[in-house]
Amino acid sequence: MIELKNIQEFEQWLVAQNKIYLYGAGKMCDKLIKKIHHMGLKDSVQSILVSDISHTFKTLFGVNAVKFNANEISREIPILLAVAGLPQKEIMAFLQQQNINHFVILSDDFENKLNENLNQIEAPELKEKIYDYSKNNSGQAPKDILFLSPPYWDFHSPFSAVPCLVAELKQHGYSVAQYDIGIHCIHHLIHEKWKESAEQCLTESFYNNTFKNYENNEYSSYEEYRDDMWFFKSDGFDVALVKTRYFELNAVQKRVLEAFYSKIYLFDITDIDFDRCSNLESEINQWYSRNMLETLFTEGLKEIFINIPKVIGISITSTCQFIPGCILAELIKHCRPDVKIILGGSCADLFANSSYAPKTDIKKYFDYIIIGEGETALVNLMRHFDNMAALDTIPNLMFIDSDNEIRYTKQIVEDVTRLPAPDYDGLNLDLYLAPELTLPYQTSRGCHYGYCAFCNHDEKYRHNYRSKQMDTVVKDLLSLSGKYNNKCFQFVDEAIRPDCFKDMIEEMDKHKEFKEMKWFYYSRVSRKYDEELLRKAHANGCEMVMFGVESFNQRLLNFIKKGITADTSKYCLELFHKCGIKTYAWLLCNLPSETLEEAKEDLEEVKRMHKYIDAFSVGVFRLERNTDMYISPEKYNIISINPDDPRKFQSHKDNVPIDKNSILNFAAQEYSRYQKECHALGNRYTIFFE
Repeated sequence: MIELKNIQEFEQWLVAQNKIYLYGAGKMCDKLIKKIHHMGLKDSVQSILVSDISHTFKTLFGVNAVKFNANEISREIPILLAVAGLPQKEIMAFLQQQNINHFVILSDDFENKLNENLNQIEAPELKEKIYDYSKNNSGQAPKDILFLSPPYWDFHSPFSAVPCLVAELKQHGYSVAQYDIGIHCIHHLIHEKWKESAEQCLTESFYNNTFKNYENNEYSSYEEYRDDMWFFKSDGFDVALVKTRYFELNAVQKRVLEAFYSKIYLFDITDIDFDRCSNLESEINQWYSRNMLETLFTEGLKEIFINIPKVIGISITSTCQFIPGCILAELIKHCRPDVKIILGGSCADLFANSSYAPKTDIKKYFDYIIIGEGETALVNLMRHFDNMAALDTIPNLMFIDSDNEIRYTKQIVEDVTRLPAPDYDGLNLDLYLAPELTLPYQTSRGCHYGYCAFCNHDEKYRHNYRSKQMDTVVKDLLSLSGKYNNKCFQFVDEAIRPDCFKDMIEEMDKHKEFKEMKWFYYSRVSRKYDEELLRKAHANGCEMVMFGVESFNQRLLNFIKKGITADTSKYCLELFHKCGIKTYAWLLCNLPSETLEEAKEDLEEVKRMHKYIDAFSVGVFRLERNTDMYISPEKYNIISINPDDPRKFQSHKDNVPIDKNSILNFAAQEYSRYQKECHALGNRYTIFFE
């Protein structure tokens, strides 16, 4: 067995080979094929070996892909394991069981080195195209500010953060443009990667693991399942056609689509942990950015780089957006060095509150960071650029002064009663993947409870619940529906308070338009809900509610300071379901101090409640920084926390250590299996539109 530790070793080894096998058909294999292609040695790849394969496609990445068979491969040709981490160890063990030892492995950090190498090869050429294009001039005056949203995990509907800022700035007389780069990247990936993603969804193992025992599975065999996935049978994947025919699909087909889109997204995702990051620039350079760079040069986006305005806002609400956001900022700075670039979104808070020491590194990419809510800060920052406001008077701001010192200004929360409805103008709303346009709207900010011990929102947000007036909410929804010709909404509040919900329903009931609308929302369970209210809510468009149930174990609910009772959760699930409103329950396993017996009993309770739960999602609890549990672990029976990854912790109950592995195995096998049997891969959009 040989281990290749760096690119130079890989190049030397490959040149010395006549033929090789690649084992695996994921992201690493894709990147290795690109590297081999750049070396002019693509013909040296005999074939790609995969553990399972359907017969729909004959090739992957332009190279023949065959199902692995130990008796059919040549022992004279080495097998390069095109995977990293745990899967590599599992494949090594599998091959050794087959008495196969002529394989070559890659070091744990090889993928990062490969990413950096591919960027050095491919990124400069793509960036030069963008630089050259930015020299053009449309003849139109640039906007006052341009907002960009990097690739994001929710591609079903637009995110509301930037449209809220756009509306506020327009109200103050500023001209604004906005682009959701993420949704364009998803479509570019679909065009480039649909075969690979479809291939994974069409394997027999995927069917057996996901749908074979699913309670709404209509197929009697794997072959019948495979043959009915008509959307994978043409020369390309037609997003528009799938959206048009979505309501003709059966339950399995809808869930296959969700899996397909999720696998597409995973081709281009790279997360970042600020607390574990040692060098920001190095992390950014290692990100393989070809997809986003290619997308930026498509017709839908390259106009971004014509007439770049003096101010750019980049919204980052997820850590997976951070590195592409920095690359965007670097590109824009190169095209126009005098531009002011502002970072905003919840990820800005994570960066500011992280333990990453040299925070001044951020100035290479961003001039200002808005921490927390951004409407007042942005308007005043725009005024500052016009010499109408002093920098230290602008709230919620982080910046680096002339002495290279980090400065923070006063923190505030917004008066939500004065904020306008979000403005989605400029976004190509046809690109989002939900079968019907579903616009997000927020009736409130903050949390009306705010004491969950596992919540990682900061104090000012958790304990400052503010709700809009419900007549304003209803007017906004009617206005948005008329303007964008949509009938579907999702409320993106942390949770709408029941009394506010009641007021909203009373206002909706005054307008016949809501009888034709559909919407869903998040709520805490509460005894304040009654049948009369919920039937009226359903008549006015309420199709689904999502509850953070977490657990049906009262000891654990008290322990994590959830502030609810298990009986109230059961009351709400049964009542909403009875009134025709779908229920989606979020559940957690592996909570601190939770025993295996408690986890098993919780699953049994879920089974007893099954007829009232339209869908549930069970997640393995992850300890996050900035939570009460992390700050005071001893109060929550946490014995130790992995300093490199706080999500890995050890806990006890009554001074008896918890066997963490047994609970994780239970969650991965029994709990997850039951979820698949009940709901397969139904996410909130799938359930909402069923």
